[in-house]
Amino acid sequence: RIMKELMEEYEILQTEEKFRVYSQLAPFFRVVLWQTKQKLIDRIIELQTEDDPGVSVKVNRLRAKNFARQGLVDHRGEFTVFGQVFHQIKEENYSCFRMNKDARAFEVKFVGEGAIDAGGPFREGLSLIFAEIQSKVLPLLIPSPNQKNNIGMYREKWIINPNSKSPENLKMFQFFGAFLGYLFRSRTYQVLDLPSIFWKQLLGQRPNIKDIEAIDRLTVQVLQDLENIEEKGITKETFDDCFDYCFVTNLSDGSEYVLVPNGKEIRVTFENRREFIALTTEARINESRIQMEYIRKGFYSIIPNGAAALLTWQELETNIVGRSEVDVEFLKMNSRPNGDSEEVYEFLWKALKEFTTEERVMYLKFVWGRSRLPLTSDDFSTKHEISFIDSDNETKLPIAHTCFFGIDLPRYKSYSTFVEKLRYAIYNCKEIDADNTDFEQFGEDDLLDNA
Repeated sequence: RIMKELMEEYEILQTEEKFRVYSQLAPFFRVVLWQTKQKLIDRIIELQTEDDPGVSVKVNRLRAKNFARQGLVDHRGEFTVFGQVFHQIKEENYSCFRMNKDARAFEVKFVGEGAIDAGGPFREGLSLIFAEIQSKVLPLLIPSPNQKNNIGMYREKWIINPNSKSPENLKMFQFFGAFLGYLFRSRTYQVLDLPSIFWKQLLGQRPNIKDIEAIDRLTVQVLQDLENIEEKGITKETFDDCFDYCFVTNLSDGSEYVLVPNGKEIRVTFENRREFIALTTEARINESRIQMEYIRKGFYSIIPNGAAALLTWQELETNIVGRSEVDVEFLKMNSRPNGDSEEVYEFLWKALKEFTTEERVMYLKFVWGRSRLPLTSDDFSTKHEISFIDSDNETKLPIAHTCFFGIDLPRYKSYSTFVEKLRYAIYNCKEIDADNTDFEQFGEDDLLDNA
């Protein structure tokens, strides 16, 4: 009832007053159920929705692929898909990211390919961009210490590279932040393995020692050992025999960070150990402060501060990365058969239930160019359309219509043939509508050499 009254009051406020009220009520709204908050957040975001600016970018996938093969890092954003898009969408054009509900931010034209972007090439471009972000081909993110040391929880996480500080790097971080804002607005979910410390800092919330432990278990273990020396029977007299540290720590990229002036010459002692713990904790929390400022600048140029203030960090993460699992029953609820072939229709759902998690993701990318499903049925911009085609040729493969979330299934006579052909399609037919490409005239290696 209280929420209903607040929303009714909201409707009569002027735009500037709406933002002020939301900021004041943010702490209260963080504990409200997401389904209720979502309505308010959507209304705030709608106040800053832009008309489609008609931005179009050209992407040379072969150039990006050839660069990645060389094991190099695209420090200036010149060769990767991310870099190519980054240089074509300048800060003054970030308005293209202020789109809602599955709207395309820009049109993608793959150089040398015949695909017309009705949504599929754009989604394919997004997948390539976020795969690059979580790789060594870009300087933005690095594997967490837990991932590098194969220890602790959340070993799959990537973290901000604290050593990427050049002016061009910082502009790329800002662009990354704007992209995150777009994902949140449009509910265009992407695979993005970032830890709690990232999401908290994006919202301006204070991380704690548990957030550091989620990315660097070894460092936290050292700090805990220093804090709890009494439990191990270590006294002031035996301290120096057990610990040999100076006021220096290592950041996530392995670089050395001096905690105090002349820290390399100052030993950690029984008396000053808690100062060392506090300074190390602070250094690790703030190691990527500059980069995060630029990410936040990009993010909040797309998402109103009043909307973000209502979120918990878990809600922010979920509404950017979506569901990690492809829920087959949920997908079936949001699908519709086009034509009459009940047997083949059921073949599909049986196969998807038997598929591995990876294969289900591959199926979704095959038919929709996405790796994540929307969070709710209302978030589907279109239902998954499953059509059936007659074929006397059992070698014919399923045909995906990626732009329109559709698939044409031949009426195979047996389930075993169906599974075989569907698996072959999702494993081998990964390029979106590459008709009329230069592949028809040249071999792939020839093209890559000249990319």
